[in-house]
Amino acid sequence: MTAAMLGSTLGTTQGRGLGATLSTTTPGRAPPPLGRLQLASKPGEKKLSIVETIKTQERVVEDNEVTCRDTFVRTLHDLEAGQHWVSSVAFFPYGDMIVWSCEDKVVFVWDVASKSCLRELHGHEDIVSCVAVFPDGDRVASASKDKTVIIWDVDRGVHINILRAHTDWVRGVAILPAGDKLVSASQDCNLLMWDVDPASKLPCIGDYQGHTRAVRAVAVFPDGTRMASASYDKSVRVWDLEAEKCIHVLEGHDDWVLGVAVFPTGRLVASASQDTNVNIWDALTGRCLLVCRGMSRVVMSAPALPVEPPAEAVAKGSRPR
Repeated sequence: MTAAMLGSTLGTTQGRGLGATLSTTTPGRAPPPLGRLQLASKPGEKKLSIVETIKTQERVVEDNEVTCRDTFVRTLHDLEAGQHWVSSVAFFPYGDMIVWSCEDKVVFVWDVASKSCLRELHGHEDIVSCVAVFPDGDRVASASKDKTVIIWDVDRGVHINILRAHTDWVRGVAILPAGDKLVSASQDCNLLMWDVDPASKLPCIGDYQGHTRAVRAVAVFPDGTRMASASYDKSVRVWDLEAEKCIHVLEGHDDWVLGVAVFPTGRLVASASQDTNVNIWDALTGRCLLVCRGMSRVVMSAPALPVEPPAEAVAKGSRPR
């Protein structure tokens, strides 16, 4: 299996804590290394795989361009997703559970070790396009074609908030590190910031406008002060959350940008595109540092692994061709 085959959704283990009722974590056990265990689903497939990165056989760096070949992974678990294609998947903290969504309007919570479904979360009226887990592991957010974001209590299996303001399909959702706010990305070209407190009378607290076509994905920086968004307008934008201002417009892809991720250091942003490339950007300057080519298929997401680009490429400091 090559890196290009990892398909439409890919995420890394992260965070802390699990919900009390559904937790299968052994007390005192350390979480798996960030970036080693990953979730993968090929576009259009009805199966999830939990894989472990083994090594990269060859990485060619020339004139600031990286060609990645033969990234080897070992499949640890294959989880049959049923009759519907998988649209999004994410680990709970510590990697003991996963949450995933599909075209069937349902959000599923699964136990990894037993490969069993712990919860089915019903409430959306159309395709669920994206899921995200809160840092405390007790709640999940899901975004849908029904134009809403729903926040779920995992232990009770019920929704605790429904966020409505978008006028078109909500394609992406990301949660701020403090767990008190989230951002959503929509085909209405906008990103919205939400206060997730169910008691809030005005939950929509930020509106980020600038993309000229559908916003496909969003990722929040580790410090919670910025976010990055990917759009069908072929650009990635970096935003100051408090100022509701675009800091950088990252242009370099030749087709729709379908995924975006922020490296754990907050220094770099990765973007994945219909043009089959993954670009690595300097989040402070907006400069494109690397172009990862060699993908045989459309790249639908950009996983943020704790690996910086090769120093010899970054040191050259010029934009790739």
